[in-house]
Amino acid sequence: MAIRNGSAEQEITLTRTDFDLLLALTRAQGDLVSRGRLLDIVWGSAREYHPNVVDGAVSRLRKSLGAHRELLVTERGRGYRLAVALSRQSPQGESK
Repeated sequence: MAIRNGSAEQEITLTRTDFDLLLALTRAQGDLVSRGRLLDIVWGSAREYHPNVVDGAVSRLRKSLGAHRELLVTERGRGYRLAVALSRQSPQGESK
């Protein structure tokens, strides 16, 4: 996976869980996603896991994002969101 910041690009390696978490937040397009909803999306069921598993995954994801970690916003007691919408590049280099 690559993260683009202007003309600079940084490639990062993510675990499957961290990728799924980032994907869920990306699909929310900047909207808040609750911990319970993330448990349902990423782990399959909010009843089978403790909500703190989300906090641990968010912490790992922030470390992986490095200088871009500020894009992952915590709204205490409510959930998480991305500060900006991420764009995908098509094979021809056009933003979608």
